[in-house]
Order: sequence, then C-alpha cells, then structure tokens
Amino acid sequence: MPKVVQNHQFPGEVPAEILARVDAKIRDCIRILSADMPDKVFPAPVVRYDLRGKTAGYAVGATIMRLNTDLLNDPRYVDDMIDDTVPHEYAHNFVAANYPYAQSHGYEWRRTMIFLGVAPERCHTYEVTSARTMKQYKYVCPCGVHWVSATTHNRIRKGERYYYCKDCNGRLVYERKVRLVK
Repeated sequence: MPKVVQNHQFPGEVPAEILARVDAKIRDCIRILSADMPDKVFPAPVVRYDLRGKTAGYAVGATIMRLNTDLLNDPRYVDDMIDDTVPHEYAHNFVAANYPYAQSHGYEWRRTMIFLGVAPERCHTYEVTSARTMKQYKYVCPCGVHWVSATTHNRIRKGERYYYCKDCNGRLVYERKVRLVK
C-alpha cells in the first residue's frame, strides 16, 4: 500500500479525534482503491478545514481536499461527513490524478465511488445556512423605498450610473441605511 503523509491546514476548531478519523478514512480509501486498481496513482491530499456555508467538501485537483469545519463539528453530521463526504472528495482527488480529462461527476468518479462502497451522489442533504451575508442599501424615489445591492450602490456612488424607479421614473436617492440579508 502507498505511504500516506497527511497534512492538515487550518484545522482551527476541529478536534484531534475528528482529524484522526478523516486521516483514517483517507487511508481506507487508498487501501480499497489500491487493492482494486494497483496500477493507478493514489494521491495523499492536503486537507484544508476552511470551507463555510453550504458546501460540505471540495476537491482541488489531486492535491487538496477542503472540508466544512462547521459540518464536521456538528454532531448530527460528523459521521456522515467522514463516511460519505471524505470518500466523495477523495474520489475527485483520485480521478483528477488518474483521468485528467474526466467530468467532475462523470463515469470515472461514479465508478470510483462504487469501488469505495459509497453511493455516487452529487449533493448532501445537510441543513445548512449560507455563510454569505449581503449588504443592501436603502434608496428612495417619489413613490417608495428600494433596496439595492452593494454593486449597484457603488456604481451610483461613483457616478458611473444613475438608476430610476420602474414605476414612477423618479431617480433613486440614497437614504444612508443598510441592512444585511442572508
């Protein structure tokens, strides 16, 4: 079996027990695949614990696996993250190393997931909230209030554009109020 040197980047709040379980699952994936496909390359990805929001995991080529720290720390999802998400992302790492022109969730990836004994599903079903909050800026016209995005606000502020109400055709004027929207 190939030697695995596991690196963790940004482990932050992830307990050592979970880090060890992630390492063990990656080693298990390599063991299973090397028994079935000994002629292939078995990457040992650097694991980054830096994802937030709705994404459970993300593979970057053959060398990096990114995992969502919030989901790993959630007792409802930790087992599923380790049993399903880690093999899912490792399958992407493996396919990137061995089939550089394969589609992201294509035949090679699905075949690898089946070898690993994991259902080849694209998306998780965890209850998650977006990590992004968007600022909206309050503008008024003669007929009412309009909330605009930061991009629109910046264009108006820089004088690049003027915006007009679709109802009364009045010019929108900034009222110096901001709200955060998820």
